[in-house]
Amino acid sequence: MKRMILTALTAVALAACSGEGAETDISSNVADAPTSANQTDFSPLSQAARSLSPTEAQMALLTLPDGASEDLKSGEALFKAKCATCHGFGIEQGATQRLERRYDDGLSYALAVRTDLSPEFITTFVRQNSPGMPAFRKAELSDEDLADLIEYLTRNSDLE
Repeated sequence: MKRMILTALTAVALAACSGEGAETDISSNVADAPTSANQTDFSPLSQAARSLSPTEAQMALLTLPDGASEDLKSGEALFKAKCATCHGFGIEQGATQRLERRYDDGLSYALAVRTDLSPEFITTFVRQNSPGMPAFRKAELSDEDLADLIEYLTRNSDLE
């Protein structure tokens, strides 16, 4: 009985995090989100409202350059399909909101606009279980796909 419950919970968690069957627009809610001049209180999310919609500077970070490589385009598509459901912009992206409330350091935790993600950091969280995020096995996300995802998420990196 415990095994059945554990299997069911694991399946639900993986489906929720992988976003299978639904591609998410990582810049969704831009038009409907409150502006900084007229910020709506989404209590208890009001402290984390900075990731409800991308700023103008963040929109520039989201835009792939003309002539982007196929690997970079693939990484963007993988992010939208498997990650943006939890780690994109918008009030429904729970992981982004939870991380912002936890750290409350003024940074956006929408991963596609971060400039401080290293390949090692991304690989650790994708391949190993961590609190709140299940690991993606190689059957779910190949090493080649992970490399494309890393290329996408580190494209704006300011790390040396």
